[in-house]
Amino acid sequence: MYLVIFLVTCVVMFIPTLLSAQDFRPGYIVKNGGDTVKGFAAYQSGKKSIEGCAFRETRKGATSTYAATDIQGYGIFGDRLYKSIELPIDSVKNRKVFAKILVQGYLTLYQYIEFFLVERNDTLTVLPKPKDEQVGPQNDLKIKRDSKYIGILNYMMLDCEMNANRASFAEGSLSKVVFKYNQCKKTDIAKQNLRPLAKLDIVIFASYVNSHLTYDHFKLIPFQGNSVAGGGGLEIYSPRVFDRVVFSLETWYNKSFYQGYYEGTFAGDVIREDVFAEFTSLKIPFGIRYNFRSPGNTPYLKFGIHWSSTNSFAVSTIEERAIAGGVLTDEFPGGYDVKNTKGFSIGAGYEKTLFKDTRIFTEFKYERSEGYFGSPVVNDSRLVNYNFLVGLRF
Repeated sequence: MYLVIFLVTCVVMFIPTLLSAQDFRPGYIVKNGGDTVKGFAAYQSGKKSIEGCAFRETRKGATSTYAATDIQGYGIFGDRLYKSIELPIDSVKNRKVFAKILVQGYLTLYQYIEFFLVERNDTLTVLPKPKDEQVGPQNDLKIKRDSKYIGILNYMMLDCEMNANRASFAEGSLSKVVFKYNQCKKTDIAKQNLRPLAKLDIVIFASYVNSHLTYDHFKLIPFQGNSVAGGGGLEIYSPRVFDRVVFSLETWYNKSFYQGYYEGTFAGDVIREDVFAEFTSLKIPFGIRYNFRSPGNTPYLKFGIHWSSTNSFAVSTIEERAIAGGVLTDEFPGGYDVKNTKGFSIGAGYEKTLFKDTRIFTEFKYERSEGYFGSPVVNDSRLVNYNFLVGLRF
């Protein structure tokens, strides 16, 4: 309980600071005069990234904030690029904004919020969002999808005998078409944002588990046990959209041993019981992790829910009953109903890059769930686990 109070206090004190801290990554800005200044640019979510650029010339230096009128653009190496552009008069806003560069070349493709723009010969054209229109006579109206953006792209790509007829109004599909066109033009500056839409990591880990289990039916029995668990899982996130939110699915194998003690009275006799319980279980946790910096060298928080299947168990009791004239000792197995468990967890950890895509992590996780004891209808126990994990992500 003291440990839980300490952890909650730490969360209340330090998490708001971490959440407000910006994630600066190696990048650059291009000044209005054309000079490039290398340093560290703030990694931000989609909308924030087009509202302004926070930049430091050194990792711990002072932060300068730039609007689209202050610089020509900025970027994060190996990730995303932004250019200051003047939106056309017929667009959503008639002013200078930061737009994300999706493809560069003879034809350049930009994204601003949910809008896409193409630039050719220094002329910007907005690709109209598709919309449904009602067509036909009043008594036989039909819905037709207006896809004017396809006609605009087809006209621009006539010199390569290409078409965008199968291109959906989405970043990946439009980027693919424009990039192929630039390759057709054989331009040396054809570039595409190659950050994948989704990335899958494999995780393996081992955990030391300090466990507290209670059985509370007609009598309260506290159990304690320590064990080592191991497992693996898969994690998925989107480097193209936002790489600091990660979803995970894991499998844990755990063989735990508990010892509990009960003292009470029955029919006027004092009873003392030592209860020994062993469980083998398979646990399936689903979690969401939030990284405070880029994957590889970052503290993080993790929340999750889990289900557990109890594959095997053994319970035995040694009972001592004080009777007139002595003590009666007996040993008997069973006597308890066992069920599968489900619960939730909260954890905090830190990961560090070992080499390339391989990262080592350590994590503390607090779990609370239904206990192993109980019928399928009525749960009679509670389970609290303190997990100390060490593992690899790759």
